[in-house]
Amino acid sequence: MATTTIVPGAGAGEDPAPGTPNQTCTHKRVTHVHGSRTTYVVDRCRCRWCTAANTDAARVRSRAKLYGRYNRYVDAELVRKHLAILSDQGMGWKSVAHAAGVTPSTVGHVLYGKYPHQPEHPEHRPPRKRVTRQVAEKLLAVKLNLAGGALVHQAGTVRRLQALIVCGWSGSELGRRLGWTSANIWALIHGTRGQVTTTTAAKVRALYDELWDQPPPGTTRYEKQAATRARNLARSWGWAPPLAWDDEDLDNPYAVPETDTPSTRPTGRPATVDLDDVDWLLDGGTSLDEIAARMGVTVGLIEQARRDRQRRAA
Repeated sequence: MATTTIVPGAGAGEDPAPGTPNQTCTHKRVTHVHGSRTTYVVDRCRCRWCTAANTDAARVRSRAKLYGRYNRYVDAELVRKHLAILSDQGMGWKSVAHAAGVTPSTVGHVLYGKYPHQPEHPEHRPPRKRVTRQVAEKLLAVKLNLAGGALVHQAGTVRRLQALIVCGWSGSELGRRLGWTSANIWALIHGTRGQVTTTTAAKVRALYDELWDQPPPGTTRYEKQAATRARNLARSWGWAPPLAWDDEDLDNPYAVPETDTPSTRPTGRPATVDLDDVDWLLDGGTSLDEIAARMGVTVGLIEQARRDRQRRAA
């Protein structure tokens, strides 16, 4: 009499449907499904779907070895750098793991190893030197994805505003297009918080994409003067134009612009009082006290420079 084999997770004489949970899986954090090589290897399921998945994986691996393209592991340092960039922009490594479909423990081992604060622990391990190609590809494919109120690094936002001012777009005009005041623009550029909301970053990014290759308005005398002042101000601070940045580097806090005229003022403060800058900032609604603080000078020095200019004009 013929016997019937009972497949784990299925009824007698039948295979479970692919994609259905394996009823014999005893893992705490995940329930493996039928039709995967993992279920075949870890849960030792021998249904036809899991067997087929294992056979396909073996066939792909054998073909890659035959053509010399099989390299299961890659350097984990590239993955760590990618995770660091996303972290600086406000996306935590657990969120990256979730977006990539990788278990948080795997990403944690890449970043920190096992029991990093307990070197005497018998299972202590340093951060992984290598990671499987499949995991690396999944993690490297994750792009920044944050809620509107989340905080991200301000580098990309500040660089975009600076680059537009280099092109002649005045702070007042940028503020008008963003629905802000000129003072908001300068407070963001010179701010020390180090972070902006994703909503603010998205608004500035959209404006930059619209204006970076467009000339500023220059119909009236006032518009021409505003554009000239913007360019002179940007030059005095050593800001980089749009073409000095690669698109993928704008939001990378560690990137530097490709320019032949680097700023000679590493502290970011003008060495002397530029009265054109002062006039422009005053026209934008910035107080004299705030202007002095941003330029690293005293209010008295600015007032003295303005009196000297009046005497020369007289």
